[in-house]
Amino acid sequence: MRKVLLSLALVGLVAVSAFAGKFNKVVSVGDKAPDFSGLPAVQNGEDTSLSLSDIKEDVVVVVFLANHCPVVKAYEDRLNEFNNAYKGKGVKVVGISVSNSRIEEDKIPGIKEYTKEHKSNYIYGYDETQAVGKAYGAVATPQFFVLDKERKIRYTGALDDSQREENVKETYLKAAVDAVLSGKTPAVDETQAVGKAYGAVATPQFFVLDKERKIRYTGALDDNQKEDAVKETYLKPAVDAVLSGKTPAVAETKAVGCGIGYKKS
Repeated sequence: MRKVLLSLALVGLVAVSAFAGKFNKVVSVGDKAPDFSGLPAVQNGEDTSLSLSDIKEDVVVVVFLANHCPVVKAYEDRLNEFNNAYKGKGVKVVGISVSNSRIEEDKIPGIKEYTKEHKSNYIYGYDETQAVGKAYGAVATPQFFVLDKERKIRYTGALDDSQREENVKETYLKAAVDAVLSGKTPAVDETQAVGKAYGAVATPQFFVLDKERKIRYTGALDDNQKEDAVKETYLKPAVDAVLSGKTPAVAETKAVGCGIGYKKS
């Protein structure tokens, strides 16, 4: 039962990224992209540096990454496929790790290992200060930004509409890049990144979304970490209520578990 309930929560979490609207609280589509320069980087296993001004391609796809993130790993093959599809077509893909500096696998040595293991074929930089991610308003990984020839932001958000590749129906990034290459405005210029946008403070932390993708419950699965001491199950009643078209009797509880390492501004 616990596995079933967890699956329900995760499916809801992914689905929210397809909402239309303006989600970035720092930059807007049409803004000049924040500059970055001299970031230590890795490409084809070799040390290099990454600067926006050095990129000559007409379109730049900036993606904020974190090697330890399961969602990043789930998208790695798709990211490589995307990069391969646009080689020689005036598009440059650049990854930037802005993860918490305490996480070793997200630093340059870890990036070298990651790119070798996954055969990553794009340049991958590391921003220890997190200043670049903050300047772009990145709140989750992976989060994509499409820049045009004038380095204005033309799209920001997710690569597509599902973490599970077999469930993908909308390919937002490809559509945006194709539009910009053709001198057109992307039909969808912003989608929502998931992760910190939910205000998550611990793991595990659950969010129940209804059919309209409104949050109906947030918090813990039950009232005790030790299964034999559980007296109240919060998540199951919330899901049952939503399935029945009712309002959960308990709509919010305190999340318990490991803290999420967001760095303070």
